[in-house]
Amino acid sequence: MSEPGWSHVDDVRAVPALGESADPAFWADYDIDPARYVEGWHSVGEALGVRAFGINACTAAAGETVMVEHEEVSFGGQDEVYLVLAGRARFTCDGTDVELGPGGALHCRAAVYRVGVALETPTTVVAVGAHPDRGHASTDPPA
Repeated sequence: MSEPGWSHVDDVRAVPALGESADPAFWADYDIDPARYVEGWHSVGEALGVRAFGINACTAAAGETVMVEHEEVSFGGQDEVYLVLAGRARFTCDGTDVELGPGGALHCRAAVYRVGVALETPTTVVAVGAHPDRGHASTDPPA
């Protein structure tokens, strides 16, 4: 029997590192505790086989990082949308704070310097990213 063309979100578990095959040194450039951050990191796209766009999630306790401080110009120039599934989060975008609750969404263009912090325990934020002109750049070959 062939695999179905869908996957359920409960199939996406938190990973113990940036992915079993990824280099943990990836997190070295970020001002976070990689051991704590990746405990709540969910590689949604990898788990579900999504190649059309990037999609990840992070679950954290109040005061912890739900999205590392970064911009996307240095990483290929993708725009990102952050969706709060549960809890509350404060995003600082180019120095301006934006607070979101469940169902809240925020769009950041690539050049926006952003960071997200959980305001409640637990808070789960989903990040969806793609290049505004060409969609998500995947390194995986087409299936």
